Amino acid sequence: MRFTNDEQPPDQRKIEIEQRVRSLDWRNDPTLKKFGVQITPDMIALQGRILPSPRLTGGADMEGGNAFGPSSGKWDLRGYRLKTVSLSSYEANCRLPV
Repeated sequence: MRFTNDEQPPDQRKIEIEQRVRSLDWRNDPTLKKFGVQITPDMIALQGRILPSPRLTGGADMEGGNAFGPSSGKWDLRGYRLKTVSLSSYEANCRLPV
């Protein structure tokens, strides 16, 4: 999976997002006005944290069957096979406009 903006520095990505939000001109949208919806174009500030990378376990041909993680921030799985796993539980989250 590859995202078009994944290699932009954060400050440039922020500027691009702000420009795109301004171009939507929500303040003058007649439908939003009709329903009394107000949207602020300002970004919010959140306390963040960096989570540890997940570890994968492969077959004998993959790192000797040991668990491994990304190298230099990238997963290089060329030529490797992952073990089959089963999930005991999962969650799907879908946010739809109301």
